[in-house]
Amino acid sequence: MVRARGERVDRVTARLDASTFERDFDPTGFADTAALLRRGAALLARDDSGRREALEEYAALHDFLAEKFLLLKQEWLARRVSLRGADSEEVPET
Repeated sequence: MVRARGERVDRVTARLDASTFERDFDPTGFADTAALLRRGAALLARDDSGRREALEEYAALHDFLAEKFLLLKQEWLARRVSLRGADSEEVPET
């Protein structure tokens, strides 16, 4: 985007697409990462350097985030319905 001559402010636009926003609540990436971290930890079964424990802890963190993102999405969808009015739409199943 080009500024007009003498214009001192950048123009900013935002694309507010609810489907993209809701897709950001998808916990699949966290679950996939947790599985990958566990595979790495399994390869380090005899490692005493602490790397296996660190991978297991990160896997647990990603499991936690996957659970929380799913709950957060459900809470958001319920709140969105209340913002729009109770009669406008049902809360979709996740």
